[in-house]
Amino acid sequence: MLMTLIFTVLSSCAPGEFSMGADGMMGGDDNPSVDLDSMRRYRVRITGIWANPPFVTPGNAHFSSFSGTVHSAAKPLINIASVSSPGFESLAESGNNTAMNAENKILVESSSDVLDYYQSSGIAATGDAEFLLTFDEEHSQFSIFTMIAPSPDWVVGLNAFDFKKTDGTWLSETEYTEIDKSKIAHVDAGTKTGNQFSLAGSDGGGVIHKLQDDANADAAHVLNGLNLSDTGFLKVEYRFIEN
Repeated sequence: MLMTLIFTVLSSCAPGEFSMGADGMMGGDDNPSVDLDSMRRYRVRITGIWANPPFVTPGNAHFSSFSGTVHSAAKPLINIASVSSPGFESLAESGNNTAMNAENKILVESSSDVLDYYQSSGIAATGDAEFLLTFDEEHSQFSIFTMIAPSPDWVVGLNAFDFKKTDGTWLSETEYTEIDKSKIAHVDAGTKTGNQFSLAGSDGGGVIHKLQDDANADAAHVLNGLNLSDTGFLKVEYRFIEN
């Protein structure tokens, strides 16, 4: 049976800011891993909180197109210390999610660990996007990334956030509840060097690592002295819809 995740995107852009359209989302067709009897639905709202202070805010600050998956614990969207895929590199360097969406579609079709994939257009620095996501017992984790733009190759989002608690029960809040900022993943794709809010940079080798590590190690880094676990670029909230 065809299972489709549905999302809507809500823009908070003022006139002249980075505008955001509502792209359609297509999930994988006839995924045999879908368990209709165990489905759980959540609404997730992602809000940009890129402001000065604490961050430098370039005039064209925004978050690019989103790309991600709903998956099992065995298949997070990225792994720290691994090499960026071509799709992840494209998302991180240019904000284009086309190649990553194609990679995710292949995962849906070839791996029982990935339930579905999704995409959306970007948001302004203080814009927001809202997603309606479906999970089942075997696929309780959610990963989503967007480019911090402009930047050399920095992304932000969630990586393998689990909608099940450690005791195996599902998150059950029916009012919007904020995910702790320490769970937000700030990542350097490792494909370009650079320490400023700029697209400039040379080849970086491609190994994914934490953006915080770069900021801590480089006194000239635009994020040096900031604790991204406390501040961060995004606020992410969820609420349970139905089972």
